Amino acid sequence: IDYIFPLYGHISVAQKEQVAFSGYLYFRFLLEFDDFMDTSSHKEKLAQISQLKRTMELHEAAIRELASLFPTDSPFWWQFNRYKDEYARAVLGEKQFSQTKQPYTESTYEQLAASKSAVCYVAVLALSILNGGTVYDDQLEKCLRHIHIAFQYLDDITDFKIDIDQNQWTYAHQLVEEYLTKHCIETVDKNLLHKYLYLSTVAEGSISKAAYHYQVAIDLANELKLVELSVYLLKQKGLTSSFRDEVQLLMQKARLKATQSTVIRPRPTAPQAFESALAWLTNARTNDLWSDFMTSAGSGDTWISAYAGFMLAECDVDRQSLFDTLRKLSTTGSFNETIVQDGDSTNFLVGLHWRLNQSIPLELQQNWLAFRKRNGGWTTYREEYQLRRRMDLPDQTSMAGWLADHDCVTATAAYILSDIPALVPVYDSTCQYLATRLISGNLQSYWWTSDIYTLSFTALAFARSELYSPYGRQLTHQIAQQQCAGGYWNNPACDQPSAFYTAIALKALMAVAPGEFTSAVERGVQWLLANQMEDGSWQTNRILRIPATDVLKPSRVPHWRQSSFGVNTLVDDHNRVFTTSTVLNALGCFLAINNERSCLSHQEPVFTSSTEAIGLFTQPKGVTS
Repeated sequence: IDYIFPLYGHISVAQKEQVAFSGYLYFRFLLEFDDFMDTSSHKEKLAQISQLKRTMELHEAAIRELASLFPTDSPFWWQFNRYKDEYARAVLGEKQFSQTKQPYTESTYEQLAASKSAVCYVAVLALSILNGGTVYDDQLEKCLRHIHIAFQYLDDITDFKIDIDQNQWTYAHQLVEEYLTKHCIETVDKNLLHKYLYLSTVAEGSISKAAYHYQVAIDLANELKLVELSVYLLKQKGLTSSFRDEVQLLMQKARLKATQSTVIRPRPTAPQAFESALAWLTNARTNDLWSDFMTSAGSGDTWISAYAGFMLAECDVDRQSLFDTLRKLSTTGSFNETIVQDGDSTNFLVGLHWRLNQSIPLELQQNWLAFRKRNGGWTTYREEYQLRRRMDLPDQTSMAGWLADHDCVTATAAYILSDIPALVPVYDSTCQYLATRLISGNLQSYWWTSDIYTLSFTALAFARSELYSPYGRQLTHQIAQQQCAGGYWNNPACDQPSAFYTAIALKALMAVAPGEFTSAVERGVQWLLANQMEDGSWQTNRILRIPATDVLKPSRVPHWRQSSFGVNTLVDDHNRVFTTSTVLNALGCFLAINNERSCLSHQEPVFTSSTEAIGLFTQPKGVTS
């Protein structure tokens, strides 16, 4: 009501508030009444009486408020009845469609959608009569009808499975059934029907219709000079467009995953697995860049390219192509080019520069070090204003979670720092922060579903320091204790084996104390070899978590959605690049250690092809024998 109030200059604020309160009471009554009609047959008599009493009290309160504004002979009442009749006809008509499953036409559907909200238009009626009439009433009602048609299109998409459970037949269901009939597909499985909602492009079409009706409403609001209403509608249309973009990205992701290998190759040797993974990663690069982890910000390409490039550079393979990748990356690390710089992406961009060039561009180094806090911890984001604007978050929404220092980001920063002699003081202060967190028992992952990520990178960082190496050994025992009987490490978010966590854990064990954990390493490597796909990749699961911006402790989030979009979600590296590059790196470390042992014992090298031999006779930096 506040949005449309500027059109009514002869009404007091008190009258406006009374109309708003009356509307609130009446809508509460309608919701209670609707729920009573839908569920009363399943309730005990006493519960029915109690709910009916509450329902009628709401109705009486609403009518009392309206009666104090409009006398009995006011035209308000007969026009109010006209809107109630329209609402009742729409509700009954919708139920008839659900029972008979007779086909909708688009115009019939939109008429029902607008009429289901007919009681909303009473607000225009009430304000107009109190104001003594306006010339804008019809135009404003038309605006509101388009808004509610947009609402209905979106509601039918988001509540698709719920409507199936409640036996409500919607236009979206009809369009999906028509698609299935056309393609000779038979199914009553609601989960499959939900997938076909998107595969058939019905969802995308409905979202586009919603955007169209929002635009009509925006044009009408602009004509009426209702600025706040127009701003609200522009935001709703923007959210609708984002929804459509996410659907398109989701379809792109689904099509890509459908092409990936799901057949396990006959158990290869470690050199064969390494060579096959390297070939797969080479083919997975597009325009010299890799991409993975689809989110609301799009797909991660600059971050993933820096990470995968760093993993390959540590093995000293494919150097020329890595130089080509590095040239495509900017001097600021970020998830992709649409979002602001973050500390984790910058970590691996710095690492890639150092591995390939033994130097870091000055601007990049300065930007990188700015993510370090005074306590020695490293944060993911530091530009609050830019990030808030990019995410379109209001000022009252806290971003404390994303701006805090994170152990996982700090651990990877320490690992990168361990290789850069000129930054030893920064490395020491970062390790001190991690050691303090370890001693207090608080070393945890923020962005990852398992603490194995943070424990492993911290152990890798400590392995390069005599002062902190005892802490590294302590960490490797924690890591080894979490190895499952099958040789793998689990992803606690789905209670499934994770090739990624297995690889990063093995990398830490081999770096800190390979001789002490020979059995654990061998079992882990054998599991990886037994689970490589025919195409050379490894299957993935949801290892990345995206807490809401105000979440400081992800462990306190009661529920994580399995979705690529939004916050408090779990995301998979759908392209398999992140996991496969990490496994390749772990296998490279394993082969390098075995090769060194074979050379010391004067045995033949374990490599059987020229590709396997590239760079692997030299132990990767950070790996100790």
